[in-house]
Amino acid sequence: MKMLERKLKRLAEESAVQQEKYDEIRKEWIAEVSRLFDEVESWLHKWAGKGYLTVRRSSVSLSEEHLGDYEIPQLELIAGPERIVLEPLGRHILGALGRIDLYLAGFKSDARMVLWLEDVEGSRRWEVWTDRYGGPRLPFNQETLERIMTEWL
Repeated sequence: MKMLERKLKRLAEESAVQQEKYDEIRKEWIAEVSRLFDEVESWLHKWAGKGYLTVRRSSVSLSEEHLGDYEIPQLELIAGPERIVLEPLGRHILGALGRIDLYLAGFKSDARMVLWLEDVEGSRRWEVWTDRYGGPRLPFNQETLERIMTEWL
């Protein structure tokens, strides 16, 4: 019986360490999405200040294996009757650190993927993949967002 108790204790301890790691990953992901949305809001400040655009932040519930259930920000860019949505999809994405879908409301199937990537040196960046099947990959910056908004609105 002592052998089983030792194994169970070891598994419980390993699980607690893993859960701490996943808690940190979840917190980092939420903080990075919040930071990115702060940046997007600063890019669009001039138009929001003139009343041409409304930027609205809300939250969305996600559930991911290991990370559990959590709330994360979502951003809506509202211009007249049109809404562009930046909706986080998840942190555990094959080939990326995380993914946000960028789409014109009503056309989610045409969403562009905004991916949080890390290169071999550990440098992190956001990219927009304009096509899920190998189309151009652009840095997610003010110029790229303005180009997409111009196309959609």
